[in-house]
Parts: sequence; structure tokens; C-alpha cells
Amino acid sequence: MWRKIKSYLRYHLFCKYSTVFCKELPHKLDVYSIYIVDNWAISLKCPCGCIKDVHLNTLTECSPCWSYETKKRDIDITPSIKRTTECRSHFWIRNGKVY
Repeated sequence: MWRKIKSYLRYHLFCKYSTVFCKELPHKLDVYSIYIVDNWAISLKCPCGCIKDVHLNTLTECSPCWSYETKKRDIDITPSIKRTTECRSHFWIRNGKVY
């Protein structure tokens, strides 16, 4: 339990994610990066502390679908991200930070 609390505080108080635009997803994702894969997917590590990969669809023809907006080096992802398996975390990304 303390591991989850420490991880939560570390991510929420001190971490700001960087945005990486790429053609293909790297084999190993950085914990503090959000990857925009050729405008069809968003990938990141789960910020709850489980560090599992989270992959989000950005194609509007498919459901569910997320969108992103970049402002300088910050990113907003809408709607919120809710994992339905494993850790079941639910979070928002605004201005490159997890809420």
C-alpha cells in the first residue's frame, strides 16, 4: 500500500510527462513519456505505480477514441483514461501532468 501511495505522490507532485512523436512505438517505453504514434495511437506507462503499458486509440472511426492537444511541450488527452483491467486506475492528463 505504501508503495502505491509513494508512487502516486511522486507522479502527481513532481512529474511532468514529455511528449514524443514517433512513426513506430519503441520496444521499451519511458516512464515519464507519452508517445504519439503516427497520429493513430497514444502510448504511455500507467502512472498508478503498476508501470504497465497503456495504449489508446486516436482513430475517430473506432471506439473508444481519445484525442490530444499539444501546447508548447505540454499535452492534454481527452477524455479521461480508465483502465478496466489489472490496476483499474482512472486518471486525466492535463498540461503534461497526471490528475
